[in-house]
Amino acid sequence: MTRRRGGWCYEMNGLMDWALREIGFKVTRMAGGVMRAAVGDGVIGNHLILNVDLDRSYLADVGFGDGLIEPIPIEPGRHKQKFLTFALEDIGQGWWRFHNDPNGGAASFDFRMEPATEAALDEKCTWLQSDASSPFVLNAVVQRHLPDSLVMMRGRTLKTMTGEVTTREIASPDDYVDTLNRVFGLDLPEARNLWPKVEARHKLLFG
Repeated sequence: MTRRRGGWCYEMNGLMDWALREIGFKVTRMAGGVMRAAVGDGVIGNHLILNVDLDRSYLADVGFGDGLIEPIPIEPGRHKQKFLTFALEDIGQGWWRFHNDPNGGAASFDFRMEPATEAALDEKCTWLQSDASSPFVLNAVVQRHLPDSLVMMRGRTLKTMTGEVTTREIASPDDYVDTLNRVFGLDLPEARNLWPKVEARHKLLFG
């Protein structure tokens, strides 16, 4: 917190789960599978989400970087939140699919309305943090919601969403560090050391 760092789903939704329980809400931790639609069941547990029991079940998710701003009922339908559009779909056999905004990063995640297996979450969390093939190890990603925009930096690409989408390519190590500071409020001069890996990954993906 003191370094103005957010976290990822296990940390942010984990903290939200604790806070909601502390003030009296009934919360169920559920295992999501980001991009299950494309790659299958092996991704189940790579995203922690929350089911909050109010007048009905609500999906609460503060850990999907370019996802929901507010909770939504776990019912089929489309949702407009500021300049972002999401949808929730019942895809059968107990599975639900959250469709991200078309201009977002990951297109979707799937989940079932049942408590997560904590051991499986722990195993997947460890893999995502440490395995050489993990997308979180391979890619440098920073995202920030602002009052009138959403900004995301993935590798060398800075994307700003305001209803319209603008992108620019980060030009140099100095530009990278300056963008982290100016746009995301992160004073990380040591991030200059990441630049060779960021540049190499960009070349691998985009030529």
